[in-house]
Amino acid sequence: MRKTHSLFLLSLVCLGLAGCSSTGPISLGQGKYLISDTNGLYLKGGAVLKDILEEAKTFWAGQGKEVLVHDIKTINSSAVEDADANLIFSCKDAAGQ
Repeated sequence: MRKTHSLFLLSLVCLGLAGCSSTGPISLGQGKYLISDTNGLYLKGGAVLKDILEEAKTFWAGQGKEVLVHDIKTINSSAVEDADANLIFSCKDAAGQ
């Protein structure tokens, strides 16, 4: 019984670690960036999108910039696919320029 309990806990830890796999900001050139994320713990792609929008904001916040979204793609989870989101963005000055 103790071995089964340990295997169960190990499985939960592995699921938690595998649940989120953001690419981090990837330069596409011309000032545009892509962040892509897949998360097996979310059912909706919108929840994943929220995470990567926060990541994009953090990416630019230290430079006094804001995120300017160019394209969004989300996929809800299914029996064969984890929830997924892609964000293409650039920055603008915090003053809106």
